[in-house]
Amino acid sequence: MRSASDNDKLLDSNLLENAVSFAAAADAYAARDEGRDWFPLYFLFGHSIEVALKAFILSKGASEVELRRIGHNLVKALTGAESAGLDVSALLTDDERSSITLLSKWHVQQVTRYPLLQGYLIPRPLILRRLLEKIITATYVEIWDRDIFEHDRSDGRIGLSFDASIYSP
Repeated sequence: MRSASDNDKLLDSNLLENAVSFAAAADAYAARDEGRDWFPLYFLFGHSIEVALKAFILSKGASEVELRRIGHNLVKALTGAESAGLDVSALLTDDERSSITLLSKWHVQQVTRYPLLQGYLIPRPLILRRLLEKIITATYVEIWDRDIFEHDRSDGRIGLSFDASIYSP
């Protein structure tokens, strides 16, 4: 576990736990809502991706100021994580990177909080959920290590199901 270089109360592990909580909330919402309203689901996806990527960046020594400069821009967060050592090209497919770019547009513009009555081009939920699982896993392994991740996952301690079947058509 590592804290921000300019704020010892901002921990990478706390950010990751928040990312897991947002992802678990998205799963619960998706299971209940059955795809009727995408705004809350994508709000949760966006925050989970943002906070997981920031946790990775923080684990590599970033400051709170650096994280705040990223804001809610998921593309900036992904680029920052890649610069910090996340092997994005090995981790994510082209479709997954494109989905982050598209979701970032709506996340930055806060469309998922304040939707307008109009059509929106949105990424497929299954793609977002799978890439989120990859980012959370990579960050968890970076903070604690692969053995702890596998142990915690098998014991159910992570608090997140890694079954994305609820997002299948």
